[in-house]
Amino acid sequence: MNIQGLRYLRALEQHRSFSRAAEACAVSQPTLSAQIRKLEAELGVQLFERDGRRLRATPVGEAIVAQAAIALAAAERIEELARAHADPLVGSLRVGLIPTLAPYLLSSLLSGARERLPEAPLVVSEEITPHLIAQLLDGRLDAAIVATDHRDEGLSEIPLFDEPFHLAVAPNDRLARRERVSLAEVDEHALMLLVDGHCLRDQAIAMCSDASRSRVLASEVRGTRIETLLNLVAAGHGCTIVPALALDGARAFGVRTVELSERGASRSVRLVHRPFAARRAALATLAQVVRERVPQARVRVTA
Repeated sequence: MNIQGLRYLRALEQHRSFSRAAEACAVSQPTLSAQIRKLEAELGVQLFERDGRRLRATPVGEAIVAQAAIALAAAERIEELARAHADPLVGSLRVGLIPTLAPYLLSSLLSGARERLPEAPLVVSEEITPHLIAQLLDGRLDAAIVATDHRDEGLSEIPLFDEPFHLAVAPNDRLARRERVSLAEVDEHALMLLVDGHCLRDQAIAMCSDASRSRVLASEVRGTRIETLLNLVAAGHGCTIVPALALDGARAFGVRTVELSERGASRSVRLVHRPFAARRAALATLAQVVRERVPQARVRVTA
């Protein structure tokens, strides 16, 4: 069994055709067919079966293909680590962002990285924090830009910026003309938040608790995106908490935004990575790109 044979196996499962798989692997069809037969002989199982003109993996073939994908990812990671050791500024960087940051950071991050890290293209994924941390810990990501402290997971971090929170209300809301407002003045039944798993929800709940609310966040309305909640706010269904980078987008919905007066009504955004990461030099450059490109009128950049 060899890595190339596993690549042929994965291609055949993806394309369900010997000719298309061979073309994708840039080899002849007889070469690919011979490698698949050799792999089946070594393993002592049939990996694929033909049903008329259709080709599909057998049950054991499906399980082996899944393991082959893991092995190939590990092999690719080994190659990346070797390249990174030779030059940490060369080779793709796999970076995750949380959904409440990605719409406001991603464009400037990509353009800045192309300028400062021309040989380290970004491969970006957008996920909620728990998924990003899991992918970071098992090596599927090189870094993640998050807004919660994960040093208890054994991760290292590079501070980026502190982002204040604001309250978004309908234009005719009683708080719409205020410059600042406390969460203690907000109707708990009207406060809408993101669904579980979003760190912004957890931070809002913590702020409400600090404001000594007798009941916390009784609204039954929850959204998966800030934009969903802003649309509801504009229609008069309640209010929500938005981070500073989302203010321009919030106002585009026709809502009013009011600064929160609570101490600590902000979140600390950081780039987290595994300790002793081989790409530390590239990650430090990426962090500097974020600090330089983030709208500094909205946030407080940290060194």
